[in-house]
Amino acid sequence: MNPSIWIAIAIAGILCACNPVVAHPGHDHPPDGRVWKDADGLFEIEASFVLAHDGRVQLLKPDGESVWVPLDKLSAADRAWVRDRVAAIRTLNGAAESQPDPSSPASADSTGPILAAVGVAVFAVAFWACVKGKRAGAVAVAVLGAGAASALAVAQDGKPKPAIQAHFEPFKDKLKFRADDTYFYVESNGMPDHRMMVGITAWQQQVPIPQAYTGRNAWPIPLFPKVADKPVSAKKALFRGAIALAVNGVAIFNPIKNDGRTDTFLAGELDEYGGHCGRADDYHYHTAPVHLEKTVGKGNPIGYALDGYPLYGYADAAGKEPNDLDEFSGRTEKDGYRYSSTRKYP
Repeated sequence: MNPSIWIAIAIAGILCACNPVVAHPGHDHPPDGRVWKDADGLFEIEASFVLAHDGRVQLLKPDGESVWVPLDKLSAADRAWVRDRVAAIRTLNGAAESQPDPSSPASADSTGPILAAVGVAVFAVAFWACVKGKRAGAVAVAVLGAGAASALAVAQDGKPKPAIQAHFEPFKDKLKFRADDTYFYVESNGMPDHRMMVGITAWQQQVPIPQAYTGRNAWPIPLFPKVADKPVSAKKALFRGAIALAVNGVAIFNPIKNDGRTDTFLAGELDEYGGHCGRADDYHYHTAPVHLEKTVGKGNPIGYALDGYPLYGYADAAGKEPNDLDEFSGRTEKDGYRYSSTRKYP
């Protein structure tokens, strides 16, 4: 048999081995609609099962909207249903019982096996090219290249990383990222690289301790923020807990402490970076962390509000300090709505 045919067969085998488990091999959606529940009882979704892949489940709502839900966020009953469904589908598709469950994150990443297989094929092509001549080798390499590109596209699930991730990547050594169709999640221990608690004159007798902002406790940032019908001002509410996340993974709180009256900066409770520890020994900022511009560069976000809109330093996109901010310390620029840091409250 012609060696190029053997290579094509090998590539086809690689691609077939990488497909996620879908409810049907065709393009018709399954009729198994059900009500999916969150493990903590936070939501219910009426939808049909489409596929399980990379530790996530794709669901199809009656209105045609497709959503991805992390498998570990579903109730125990729903997780068991997915496992049984995946096993049944694999049996129908003739898959070997010993193959890993594609709904499991630990077994879902097939990039390594793909690259290994492609590497072997590349070696074979190179050897064959030396024996048969340049023209034959060029044809085989072209076929192999197309197959490899398709294989890697399948391995990466066809989902590019969210644009928001680039703003956190200067601190990627300390952070972890993931995303679904709705949120970008940031995992951190809440501890900055700079020194803490220096310069405080009204100490709360707390010390900074790493926090477990991981897994289900990761910071969720909406990927597609929308202006609220009734916006809430931090001057009148939001005095408890984080209202934003700095790009170094440290939470940002309201400048006013949880009593709704005290300005933490004027009260001398903040260190030289505008932060301190709360009653849970969690370090957080109460003023905009503009010092992060030294790392991320001016003109880039220094954080994201938990409503999904970015927080910038003092200057706008043109390098000037805006004087027309709205009551929420933000305004719409050419790339959308953004919050700006200000030198005075609020």
